[in-house]
Amino acid sequence: MSLTFEKPVGAAVDVKELQYIASLLQTSQDSKDTFRDASVDAADITHYLMSRFGIEADEDYIRNRIMFDLAGADGTFDIPEMVSVLLIPFLKKVSVLDLPQEEAQDASTKREQVNTSITSISKFELEALRKKELLRSVEMHDVNANIIKNVLEIILQDATGSVEPQPLTKDLLIKIFEKCQEEELSKDDNLLSEMIAVASGELNDGAILDTETFKRVLTSDLESYNEHLEHRFTTHFEDVFGSGSIKKVDESKKAKKEESNQEELSDDKAGESRSKENEESENEMDSEHFKKVFHFSAIDYQADTFRRSTHYLFAWMAAIFGYLTYWPGYLNSISVCSPENADMFGCKVANAIVIWFRILFRMIWSVCLPLILISLGNHVHRDNPLEILLSIAAVIGFIFAPPYWNVRSDMVFAEYYSELIVVNYIIGSVLLIIHLCNIVRRFIPEKMMNKNKLLTIIFRGSGVRNEFGIKQAAIKKVQKLVKNAYDLNHNSGDKSQSTSLLNFMRLAEEREVGGGFLWAWKLFISGNVYDEEGIWMHTRLMTGNLAQLLMIVGAFVYMFNLSNSSIETAYSNTLQNPCDSFVDIDKCTFPSFSNDGDDTMIGVGFCEDVVVNNETCIEEFGAAPSFLQNILCLYRSAATNTTFSSCPQLYSPLNTTIITAFNGSTAENYCSSPITACTEFDDEYKATCVIGVNKVLMPFDFQGDLCENFTLGKEDFEEVLNQLSENLQFQSYVTPAKSAVIIAVIAGLIFSIFAGVFYFSFNIPSQIITIMKFRSGAIESLHGKKFLKYRRKLFETTVLTGAYIWGMVLVCVSVFLFVTLVVFFFTYHVTRQYAEVIAAAFIGVFVTLMVKFLITSSLDKYSFSDGFYRERPVIANLTSVTLEGWNLATTSAFMISRAIQIMVIVAVNVGRFDRPILSRDLDEVGSVVVDKYPLYFFQDLLSTDAHRHPYIERLGMMFLMKLKHPNFAKRAGSMWRLLFVMALMPYVRKNRIVAMHSEN
Repeated sequence: MSLTFEKPVGAAVDVKELQYIASLLQTSQDSKDTFRDASVDAADITHYLMSRFGIEADEDYIRNRIMFDLAGADGTFDIPEMVSVLLIPFLKKVSVLDLPQEEAQDASTKREQVNTSITSISKFELEALRKKELLRSVEMHDVNANIIKNVLEIILQDATGSVEPQPLTKDLLIKIFEKCQEEELSKDDNLLSEMIAVASGELNDGAILDTETFKRVLTSDLESYNEHLEHRFTTHFEDVFGSGSIKKVDESKKAKKEESNQEELSDDKAGESRSKENEESENEMDSEHFKKVFHFSAIDYQADTFRRSTHYLFAWMAAIFGYLTYWPGYLNSISVCSPENADMFGCKVANAIVIWFRILFRMIWSVCLPLILISLGNHVHRDNPLEILLSIAAVIGFIFAPPYWNVRSDMVFAEYYSELIVVNYIIGSVLLIIHLCNIVRRFIPEKMMNKNKLLTIIFRGSGVRNEFGIKQAAIKKVQKLVKNAYDLNHNSGDKSQSTSLLNFMRLAEEREVGGGFLWAWKLFISGNVYDEEGIWMHTRLMTGNLAQLLMIVGAFVYMFNLSNSSIETAYSNTLQNPCDSFVDIDKCTFPSFSNDGDDTMIGVGFCEDVVVNNETCIEEFGAAPSFLQNILCLYRSAATNTTFSSCPQLYSPLNTTIITAFNGSTAENYCSSPITACTEFDDEYKATCVIGVNKVLMPFDFQGDLCENFTLGKEDFEEVLNQLSENLQFQSYVTPAKSAVIIAVIAGLIFSIFAGVFYFSFNIPSQIITIMKFRSGAIESLHGKKFLKYRRKLFETTVLTGAYIWGMVLVCVSVFLFVTLVVFFFTYHVTRQYAEVIAAAFIGVFVTLMVKFLITSSLDKYSFSDGFYRERPVIANLTSVTLEGWNLATTSAFMISRAIQIMVIVAVNVGRFDRPILSRDLDEVGSVVVDKYPLYFFQDLLSTDAHRHPYIERLGMMFLMKLKHPNFAKRAGSMWRLLFVMALMPYVRKNRIVAMHSEN
C-alpha cells in the first residue's frame, strides 16, 4: 500500500467523504442495495448513541423525536439531510455576521454568558478562538458574508427565473420543492404552513423571502444551541449535558428554573448567577425514553473514551509485566496421559489442547482482571471517588504487594526477577501519580486550572484534549465543504443549480496526489492529525506501536547477547570455567559401533562418579532438552547394539560449559572434555555423565597435552584419540573462521534493526493514510465490494495488539537469520567458492541485460510509435524473434532473481498487516481470505472512525441536543436547511432518498 495516493479534488472529495460517513453510520443494512442508498434509520442512530455515549434509547422515541424533525416522516436519514444537520453550527455563526452591530453583539454576548457559566476559558480555548478569526480572513470572508444571500438567489432564480425577493406563499414553496424534485414534500400542506409560519416570525402579514427572512428560517429553531461551545475545552457530551450522567428533573423545580433563568438573562451578572444553576442541573432531563447506562467506558478500546491514554498504556504494561514477574510457568509439565502412553500422538494433541486452555484461563485471571481493576477511574466523564480508590487498591495489590507474598518459587523469568520488580514499581508509581492527579483535580477550581496549559492537559487528560481537536477539525472541514460548494457557483456569472452541477461534473475528473511518509509524520508530530484532519489515533494501535519500539530494543539486545555468548562458547578456551569437575578415566567407557567389520569410535564417553566441587555448579544444570536426550540415547544404542525402551532423565549445563578433567591432570599437563549431560547428582555431588560432545553437538571434544601423549593408559580411549586426529583435521576444515561468523552476525543485526525501525516508522503513517484513502474514496466505502465485510466479526480486531508485538519479533528474527545466512554463505571458506560462482553468473547476466536494455531502448524508439503500432514492422519483427531466443536463456536468471526478491519482500513485510502481502487475486481462494490481518487492521481503523470522525461527532452532538431540547431543529427549520443544501450542493441529490415525507 503506497503512502501517496490520488484523490478527487474540491467538492468531489467532499461527496466521497459524505458517502463514507453514511457507510460508517449504517448498522442494519446488510444487502448491497439498501446499503448503497446511504440511508441511516432510527435503529442506526440508536446503536450509535449506545456505542458512543452509553445512552440507551427507545428506537420509536428516536424515530419520533430525532428522525421526524431532522429527516422527515419516512424516518430515513440521507446524505443531503445529513449535510443540513452538519451545517447547523456554521449557519448559526454566519447568520449574525451582517446583523446591525448592536444586535449582533447582544446575541453573541448572551450566548457567551451562557457559555462562560459552564467552565472558565482555558489556554486551549484561547488558541481556538484565535483560529476562529480565520473566518474573517480573506479566504473565507466572502463566503461567510454572502453565502446565505447567494444560496437564496439560486433558489429564487431556479424557481421564479429572477433573483428578486418574492412574497412567501405556498405556491412559491411548491415551485421551490418541485425544482428540487421534491414533489412529495410539495404536497404536504401542513409542512408548507409550518415553513411559512417560521418565516413570518412575529409578523401578522405574509413575509417576503429576502436575505433577512432566509436567515431567520435557517436559524430560528437553533436558539438552544451555543456555537461558542465548539471552542471550549470540553467533550461533546459535556457541551450538552454537563457532567457524566443524565438525571430526571423535578417537575416542581422546572417551571421555577425557567422563570428564574429568564430574569437572570436580563441582568448584567447573568453568567455568574446562572453558573451554579447549570452545574447542578445542566444534565437533568424530564424524559423516560432514554437514559445513560454504565457501559464500562474505562476499558472502551473501540471508542477510546478514556480520560488519559497514558493510564491505558501503563495499565496494560502493569498487567503484562506483572504476569511475567509474579506468575509461575512450566506449562509443558502438564500431562493428561499415563507415562507409558506419553509419546503417543493422541496424548500430545490432548496435552496441547489442555495447555492452551490453561493459558487462556491464566491470561484471563492474571492479566485481564488486573487490567480491568487498574483501569477504573479512567473514564473521561465519570469522576467517582470509589472507582479511583478501587483502582489504587488494585495497583497496590497486583504490583506492590506480591513481592512480600513469597511467590517467587517457579517464575517464568526468575533469572531477571530483580530487574522486573524495579520495572513493576516504576509502572505502579506512574499509575499512583495518575490517580493522585484524578483526586487532586476534584479540589482545583476550573479557573485556576485553565490558566495554565500544562495543568489543563494534566488534570483534564488526553481524552478531552483529543476530542477538543476533533471539534476544531469539524469546524475546518465544514468550512471547506461549504467553500468548495460555493466556489462551483460563485465563480460563474450564472447562479443556478445547473451551473453547480456542470462545474461539479468537470471537477469530478480531476485528481491530485495526497499523503506521503513525511507528510503523515509531520501531521502526527505537530498534533494536526486531530486539529486539522480530525483523525483519531486509536489508543490500541498506538500502544502496539510503542510496544514495537520496545521490542526493537529488546530483540537487538537478546540477539546480540545470544550471538555473542554462542561465538565465545564455540571459540573460547574450555579450561576457563569456575566449576571444577574430575573423573577417574577407568570409570569411563568409550563405546564404538561396527562399520563393515571395523570398529568405529563414536567419540563419546560414558563416565561414572563424575564429581563437581560444589552445589553451585549443580545449580548450573537443568533438564536436558528432549532432542539432546534422544541424541544421547541414540549414541548409547548404537554403541551397545541395543534399543532402550526409555532413557533416564538427563540434566545438561544450561548457561555455561562445565569441563571435567581426567585423573592425573595438572594445570600445565591436562586432558579435559566438556560435560554434555548427567543423571541426577547425589549428596556427594556425583553423577553418571556423558562427555565428549560440545555445545554444537560435535563429538571427539578432548583437549590437552595429556590426551595427545597417550599417557592415560586406557586402550579404548587411545582408540578415540587415534581417530581424533582425523576428526580434528576435518573439523578444522569445516569450522568457520571466527571473523566470518562475526561479520555475518553483525550484518544480520544491522539489517534486522533497520528492518524493525523501517517497520515501526511506517505504522503510524499507514494508519493515517489508510483513513485518508477511505475518506477520499481512494478505497471505496459506500460502493466498495468489501466494505460490508468490514462490519462483521469485529472481535477479531483484538488480535492486533499481540500481532504488533510478535510481528515485530518475527520481522527482526527473520531478517536477522536471512541476512546472516546470506553473508555467511559469502564469508565461509567452504561455500565461498560457490558464492563467487553465483555472484559472477549474476554479474554476467546483469551486464548482458544492460546491453540488451540499451539496444532495445534504441530500437523501440526507432520501430514503434508512442502507442502499440509499429512504424518499421520488419525491424520490429526481426528484433522480437531475436529477443525470444535470447530470453530463453536469460529468463532462468530472471526466475531465480524473482524468487529471491519475493523471499526478501516476505521476510521484511511478514510482520506488517496494514497491507496484504499477497495480491487480491492470490489472497482470496473462493470465499476464504488467506491473509486476514489487513482486514482486521481496516476493521479497527473504521470502527474507531465510526465513533470519532469529526462529522459523526458533530452529528452525535446534534442528536444529543435534540434529545435534550425538544424544540431544537424542528421539522420546518430542517426543511428550510435542506433546501439550502439542495441549492448550494445539488450534486448530493443523487444520494437523496425520495420517499413520503408527509406527517403520520
